[in-house]
Amino acid sequence: MKRVNLTLYFVGQAANACLDGRGKCEGRKSVAELRPEVIEAAGKLNDGRSLRQIAAGLAEQGLVTPSGAHYSATSVKRMLGEGGSKSRALQHYDAKGRRLLWAE
Repeated sequence: MKRVNLTLYFVGQAANACLDGRGKCEGRKSVAELRPEVIEAAGKLNDGRSLRQIAAGLAEQGLVTPSGAHYSATSVKRMLGEGGSKSRALQHYDAKGRRLLWAE
């Protein structure tokens, strides 16, 4: 019985550490945590270019993944976060001017 209580205590401590904002609890570190210069470069290249063009621009600057591969468009999209790409190609609107998540 004592061992179960101790385990619950440590699980509770880990959960509190996550909720207190004292850092990331588990999982792989993001690009933002490992290489913030890549995020900054992607933000500078986000001037209306498509995600693939931004990825190509990162490769031209020599900014590649840790394995040496080029960043994909999906990776760039995740790097840009909430604001996303400023590319007009990714913005679709219906007849009433409401933004759609995908083209119809």
